[in-house]
Amino acid sequence: NYADLGFGTMWHYNPTKEEGAKVNAYMGVSGFHLSVPNESFMNESAGLPFKISFQGGIKILGDQVNFTPNFRVTSQQGAEEIAAGLNMDYLMNEKTKLIIGAWYRTHDAIAFGTGIEHKSFTLGYSYDIVTDLNNYISSGSANEISLSYKINIAEKKNLKFNPAPTPSFF
Repeated sequence: NYADLGFGTMWHYNPTKEEGAKVNAYMGVSGFHLSVPNESFMNESAGLPFKISFQGGIKILGDQVNFTPNFRVTSQQGAEEIAAGLNMDYLMNEKTKLIIGAWYRTHDAIAFGTGIEHKSFTLGYSYDIVTDLNNYISSGSANEISLSYKINIAEKKNLKFNPAPTPSFF
């Protein structure tokens, strides 16, 4: 067992549709393994390297369909991973939407995802297809199922702004 410290922050620009908004935007940064914990099973030194991640996107608001191009850049000990994608939200009614998306992770994989969001719950499924045949044997393709719950603090405090954009499944 070891303690691991991380930190992140996210900025949101989310005016309401009633205010005439056509876009929402978000940007964030996260740091992982700030304490560089020793993950060795023996009495050796094997520090878990610091990792930093930047993410962002713009949600283009329509009457019934929203599009969210997004990106994530992650760096750890000289290795970089860059991913970009697009989510589409189809608003079925005031409380329910269908989510469909696709993402490309450089030199690694393409992922497709779908989900349904009802009120504060989202149930999602995604599938990664490996594009680099050199990594296929070790990494293979993957199925992922996710269940998330959003807590809207503003709603509980009677503040007025839209909840955060739907994150990608990738």
